[in-house]
Amino acid sequence: MIDLQSVRAADTVGRDTRGYDAGRKVNGRKRFIVTDTLGRLVSIMVLATSWQDRDGAKTALLSLWLFTPVR
Repeated sequence: MIDLQSVRAADTVGRDTRGYDAGRKVNGRKRFIVTDTLGRLVSIMVLATSWQDRDGAKTALLSLWLFTPVR
């Protein structure tokens, strides 16, 4: 399961790591959270809010795939 949160960033956060999400009217970061079916945390990806939701989800799943051992 993938979920995301848009959170406001403090003024001390660098502009290169935060952005503006016009849909949610938030200037900050997005947290993409991946859990398994039991709700256990598997992966977290933090990006600027200017990233599209679909692109952030792809990046989160790709990072999960890269760090999962081949079985």
